[in-house]
Amino acid sequence: MSESECRPKREAKIVQHFAPEEIKEKAELVVGDGAGTKLGEIENVKIKIDKLNAGSDELKALHRLCFGRPGEKNKIKATLRMFSGFTGGDAEVTKKKETASKLDSKTLKSLLTTCDQPTTGTKADNVDSLVSFLTEPAESGKMSLAVKAGEKRARAAAKKERASKTASKGKKKAGKEKPALKRPLSAFMLYSNAKRDKVRAENPEASFADIGKIMGEKWRGISEERKSKYQAEAAKLKEEYDKAKAALEAKAKAKSGGEKPAKKQKVEAKEEEEEEEEDDDDDDDDDDDEPPPLRIDGGSE
Repeated sequence: MSESECRPKREAKIVQHFAPEEIKEKAELVVGDGAGTKLGEIENVKIKIDKLNAGSDELKALHRLCFGRPGEKNKIKATLRMFSGFTGGDAEVTKKKETASKLDSKTLKSLLTTCDQPTTGTKADNVDSLVSFLTEPAESGKMSLAVKAGEKRARAAAKKERASKTASKGKKKAGKEKPALKRPLSAFMLYSNAKRDKVRAENPEASFADIGKIMGEKWRGISEERKSKYQAEAAKLKEEYDKAKAALEAKAKAKSGGEKPAKKQKVEAKEEEEEEEEDDDDDDDDDDDEPPPLRIDGGSE
């Protein structure tokens, strides 16, 4: 027998492969019926939950306090709306107080605000207030946030409307205060207004320019006595115009509370000079028996 045959044979070991234990699926969260009102049925609380981001620290902390476990981001709001109070009796309430006591003051106040509860008092007072509310959720008695938001919008709209009306009244008032003085008609224009219909009736085919020429010829052909009648009337109108203009300027000066700005005075002085020059031109025309250029529906240029 050979040496190899005499050696004892080694016993073959069975190789065991490592297999991870099956991961147990997390039990689905079942929301029990508490003694209070569902958070989703408390208007102010629902509004505040809906406004928060699903991944916010406030909602995460509130969900953990209500259910003892973190909430899924896509379900956290819906689950919180279903919560109506703790269902484990006094033992659970005591445990929830211990959990809430571990939260920092800022988070506690945020949760109280979300639950539409006051945040005054010590940390211990806030813990008691929060757990008491979550034990039996109910309306806080505060004004509806929806109504409050509606009133705020109404006040803003009313304020905007008042501002618009005030601005509109200011524009109208400014428009009324503007002097609406018309330059007085010259003697020739007074004569033209008196005779125009007759001339048109006598010359139905005449154009606008032809009517002007005819009126000019007639004016040059009338006697000085007849002209003086229109010239006197024109002088009276000019005098009334000057008085009205002076009264308006005095009123504007009194309202402004002082002298007019130098620039405005200069402009008005220039306008007065131009008016005087125009009046001189009109007087020269009258002396030569030549009417000023005719404008049928307005004053002389």
